[in-house]
Amino acid sequence: MRKSVFVPLLIAAVGLAACDDDDPTGPEQETFTATLTGAAERPNPVTTDATGTATLVFNPSTSTFSYTLNVSNITAMTGAHIHGPASVNEPAGILVPLTTPTGASVTGTFTSITGVTLSTFLSHLRGGMTYVNVHTEANGAGEIRGQLTQQ
Repeated sequence: MRKSVFVPLLIAAVGLAACDDDDPTGPEQETFTATLTGAAERPNPVTTDATGTATLVFNPSTSTFSYTLNVSNITAMTGAHIHGPASVNEPAGILVPLTTPTGASVTGTFTSITGVTLSTFLSHLRGGMTYVNVHTEANGAGEIRGQLTQQ
């Protein structure tokens, strides 16, 4: 009789452990990065000493994106954005305005995207169809650009 009670309890315990929805770490974050250069600008590459890096992290538990944008050798910045959908050879419209750097680095967060759903934006990100662009007074269409790629 003990054997018949023990086996179902063991099976139930193994099943519950395998289906544990109380994982304290939650869903995994996704990270996307870009290296920004003038040569990557489209449709017209820009000759500049300016460079930059961008890191974008998506937290699925809160549907929040956090970003860090680092720039160097660039002056008179007028804007910074995530654009898409576009391949590395295409320009595209603004999806997310970022805080314009006033120095070498800027961080921020966002939860809304212009003109697309969160699901569509994530699809563009995962497919390599978004880029970060920093605009300046000298190069209003963009001085440095970099395609976001998933890490």
